Amino acid sequence: MTISHEKKLIFIHIPKNAGCSIIKSMGVENRFNDVSLDDYKIYYEEYWEEYTKFAVVRDPIDRFISVYKYSRMEKSEYIASAGKHAGDWPHEHYDLCKKFDINEYVDYLYRSKDKKSHNIWTIPQSFMVLNMKNEIEVDYIARFENLSEDLKKIGIDKIEKLNSS
Repeated sequence: MTISHEKKLIFIHIPKNAGCSIIKSMGVENRFNDVSLDDYKIYYEEYWEEYTKFAVVRDPIDRFISVYKYSRMEKSEYIASAGKHAGDWPHEHYDLCKKFDINEYVDYLYRSKDKKSHNIWTIPQSFMVLNMKNEIEVDYIARFENLSEDLKKIGIDKIEKLNSS
């Protein structure tokens, strides 16, 4: 889960934005991530109004490069640490990213009419923090580029770099 009852925090995990590091620093063992904002609202309905909801955003180009590199990896520290089985890896875009250089991958995503081409890894980060009325649904947004300083403002004092690609 991405909730800390001790700190009264709900972490909305946007992939490749320091999620594994934040989850570990929150002292949380289980994970509830790679889902939509609506899924978080339903799952944490009991705490939604009382707890501080936060997310981390990152420069979109840096994030996309990280996603591309991560998708090309044959093994994932994240998958292993989440207790998922080998069938969950390689990444669903592994074959595409091994076949295409990054520019060809961008072109593929841009031209693709297949809705499965775009997923939580490639959609804009705003989709993870906006509700259906296009209103920001989280209480606090930290910047990846200022991660340590921004997280201290909500009570997360120490963060270790994990799952780097």
